[in-house]
Amino acid sequence: MTPQDLSEVKMIGACINGIMSALLNRDLLLADFPRRPELAGIGNDEFRPISLYIDFCDYLEARLGTYAFLRLGRKMAATVMATSFPPGLYSVEAAIAHLQVAHQEFCRPLIGAFELTERSPGALVVRYTAPYNCTLQEGLFYEVAIRYGAPSAVVRHAACRRKGAEACRFEVDY
Repeated sequence: MTPQDLSEVKMIGACINGIMSALLNRDLLLADFPRRPELAGIGNDEFRPISLYIDFCDYLEARLGTYAFLRLGRKMAATVMATSFPPGLYSVEAAIAHLQVAHQEFCRPLIGAFELTERSPGALVVRYTAPYNCTLQEGLFYEVAIRYGAPSAVVRHAACRRKGAEACRFEVDY
């Protein structure tokens, strides 16, 4: 599926709600977001057009700046983990690998992937092709690594689709 084919793709409401719940001064921050009325009353299990999620993320990243938006991704990670992560994940590697399972639950029809392509002691590489905002996902990788035992994790966004790469490449050292 190509980016122009996203009109049929839906995203679970919990992801939008996770971002909304992390925002301070929400009314002021979203006052000029053109699709603001569509954000009201979204159920966590309700699927909405992924274009709403993408537009919402693009708006927030432009409004907040990259660093603050990355921190918002860390807060959104709590929603992802609460919604999709089972008990019994005990390592950074298992938790990062589980993001693909979460993606399969959150995106319909499934498009793109969180592919764990390299594993070595204390280091993982993820090839990321899902349609979500990659800065937000960088924050997600940080928070997952921290919550699963790597308080000094470092995440590098080594390649980016928004800068012309075929896929985003995230390197997680822990």
